[in-house]
Amino acid sequence: MNRVGGPLAGDPDRVALRAWSEGDAGWYAHCAQDPEIQRFTSDPSDLTAEQVRDAIKKLTDLPERDAYLICGLGPGGERLGNLAVDYHGRTAEISYWVSPAARGRGVAAAAIQLLIDTLTAGGRVDWLSLWTHVDNVASRRVAEQCGFARIATADQIRTVKGAQWPTVQYRRSVPGCSSPTAPEPDAGEARVQ
Repeated sequence: MNRVGGPLAGDPDRVALRAWSEGDAGWYAHCAQDPEIQRFTSDPSDLTAEQVRDAIKKLTDLPERDAYLICGLGPGGERLGNLAVDYHGRTAEISYWVSPAARGRGVAAAAIQLLIDTLTAGGRVDWLSLWTHVDNVASRRVAEQCGFARIATADQIRTVKGAQWPTVQYRRSVPGCSSPTAPEPDAGEARVQ
């Protein structure tokens, strides 16, 4: 996806999504060491810039996945976070994190809304879903703010980084959804934001 922008609540800047570049690898690896990102994502604690560069190179060969750098549209295009999409038929499973410096500014909600708008225009999916750790209150709030509803029957204990994590699932339809019936929750491996 090329760079596209949308409003960023509480900030005169705007948020944008752009494809990751190899030049972003060091920033991603550094942010992944943040205690909150380590607590609530599947990124390994020993993630290196070289590993991130390798993953970025492989993204072009994965049509079932999109990954975006969330950035500002202001001077310098400040890096703000990560937003990934895994496609499963007409459902897109999203995961995201926001850098420590960007938290509390509405970045995740603005990026997700921009993604929803983009997916609506593209007509590729009818449903969005996400999983998060039950204790990730900020991520759960963002999901609800973006119109996701919790699907309590799909809550699961998942093994993430060798630990048992209680996770919750959220889902929402995309405006103009061609399939009014929600798909069954995916019992497969999910990434946790």
